Amino acid sequence: MKNFKDFFRAFLLILWFLWQTVFKYVVIILIFWIVSFAAGFFTGNMKITEIACCLIGLVISLILIIPCFGRLVSDVFIIIKGFKYVGVCNGMARPYRHSGCLSVTWTDNNNHEHTHTFKATDNKNKYPHDVNVYSYENIMNLTNLGWRTVVKDVCYVLLFMPFFVITVFMNFFVIQDIIKNGFV
Repeated sequence: MKNFKDFFRAFLLILWFLWQTVFKYVVIILIFWIVSFAAGFFTGNMKITEIACCLIGLVISLILIIPCFGRLVSDVFIIIKGFKYVGVCNGMARPYRHSGCLSVTWTDNNNHEHTHTFKATDNKNKYPHDVNVYSYENIMNLTNLGWRTVVKDVCYVLLFMPFFVITVFMNFFVIQDIIKNGFV
């Protein structure tokens, strides 16, 4: 029962973290779609609205999916090619503002102690506890917490991928309609 409770807590933390970060993007998308709809409505040509919605949707989906996919590839690369250290998770760095900021301390091969705050999920609620820290050549920007970081990146990619696919299909059908019927 404890494993299920830890899994459920980690899942809810991921959802809360996604809600905190994704909400601003959803608002931006809605504002652009409303402006493009108004432009087409007031000019009397709804093709402008269709083109604007599709192009804005495609640009925004690319802006969202490319960094998420890049972070996922980077984190997987760090896990595969980096060194594995055992660190101590001291707790959440900012528990009320960001649910996924973990403060971790570890010692590298040269006996240098590092402390860093990671945006990652945690399935334990008692601190301190041990975590695996993966570091590529002991560069702080190329350090992560393994699956705790990858789960968040996978959730982002799965969240934004349907939006990207839908906008690509919308652009295809609008271009096909413009080729057949023109701007009428």
